[in-house]
Amino acid sequence: MPAFNFRAPDLFSLVFFGLTIICSFAAKSMIKGLMSAAIGLMVMTIGQDPMMGTARFTFDNVNLLAGAHFLTAMIGLFAIPQLVVTICEDVSRAPVLQKVGSLLSVLPRLSDLRRIIRPVMIGSPIGSFLGLLPGAGGPIAAFISYDYAKKSSKQPDEFGKGSVEGIAAPESANNAVTGGALIPMMTLSIPGDPVTAILIGALLVHGLAPGPLLFLERGDFAYGLIFSFFWANIFNLVIALLGVGVLVKLLKTPRAFMMPTIAVLCIIGSYSLRNNFFDIYIMLAFGVLGLIMRWADIPVVPLLLALVLGKPLEEHLRVALTASQGDYTIFFTSPFSLFFLILSALSIVWSLVIEPRRERSKQIRMANGA
Repeated sequence: MPAFNFRAPDLFSLVFFGLTIICSFAAKSMIKGLMSAAIGLMVMTIGQDPMMGTARFTFDNVNLLAGAHFLTAMIGLFAIPQLVVTICEDVSRAPVLQKVGSLLSVLPRLSDLRRIIRPVMIGSPIGSFLGLLPGAGGPIAAFISYDYAKKSSKQPDEFGKGSVEGIAAPESANNAVTGGALIPMMTLSIPGDPVTAILIGALLVHGLAPGPLLFLERGDFAYGLIFSFFWANIFNLVIALLGVGVLVKLLKTPRAFMMPTIAVLCIIGSYSLRNNFFDIYIMLAFGVLGLIMRWADIPVVPLLLALVLGKPLEEHLRVALTASQGDYTIFFTSPFSLFFLILSALSIVWSLVIEPRRERSKQIRMANGA
């Protein structure tokens, strides 16, 4: 089984390959995308050294020893800027929600099904692939698939205004992540997202160690867990159809009640992660950072991806160099590591060379057509 042959250099190259995907987010400015990733890597270094246990960039504050929680950063980067923008918007320009009728009225029409074929074909493989990457998770997959679906859509201006394509792409990616995240968890005992990290803890409590031996020693449980995801999709469909009417009515709540409620939930969510009031301050700090990045048109997703994958990247790099006594050729002698490094190079070349050429040729065709 190949999972038995995975070592620290291979894991480093796998995580590094995940980080190279940040290039695809910098369609407008590669410099801004790299700046966002660099900020994420710098924030990741706050806390305890993973190898030595010494404090780094904590400024003698014990609350920073555990670093910045990923979900706290997400709440601050996305919820706070959106709250500020929504409060500043003209209420009279808000979209008017239609009344939800019978169950059949919420089902997609045939024209909608035709439009979502392309976004689903984009979101599903992206979600499955990012589920394989350690720690990426559903939010990252949703943002990436939304970005790609918008680029490939014939009507990108409709995104953000209720487009079915903009809904289908991130939702299909979000659903595909759950299956993809099981692969590193079941084969390498590495959580693909926060949910599988909790699942690993639950399995260990019951005396089941995730990894390649799980398939050999408890194959009935391993394959049963995989088969249970088929039933999960069916139950998700039933719950969604029964609850869509109630959920849509929540959107009719006046902003005077909705915005303060969301702000309070952001505070409660940040505090409840580690029962620490300091996380609320971290969330607000990320909120200010998110506002600055939004006004400067700097993408946020590379920062999140670097924040998630930065720690395993550093750990596997230092373990590999320690084992090889500082010999960097260890990353090129392993076939798995070399394979992922080649994919990383292709990803960078695609973003720096091929993708800009495609954008320029597309603009030329549009100009000639006009």
